[in-house]
Amino acid sequence: LNSYENRVFDLKLENSRENIIAKFYRPGRWSTAAVLEEHQFLQELGLEGIPAVAPLQLKNKKTLIQTDEMNVAFFPKIRARMPQELST
Repeated sequence: LNSYENRVFDLKLENSRENIIAKFYRPGRWSTAAVLEEHQFLQELGLEGIPAVAPLQLKNKKTLIQTDEMNVAFFPKIRARMPQELST
């Protein structure tokens, strides 16, 4: 999927009709603390009823997987408008 900052993939889950989005944060661009702060902010927006797509919580109750230098998060796939649609 298009992303200027990170690598983002649309994943089809096995034995399911559901797709999720995997976001691989570019190493060295964002600190782990900054990514977790963003995740917390997105969750707080949702709790306040403000439309935002928060990351999925994993089985360990975390929103981020850390491997070597790479941070990975998963998001629900939401149908929405493209930014270009709003400016025309």
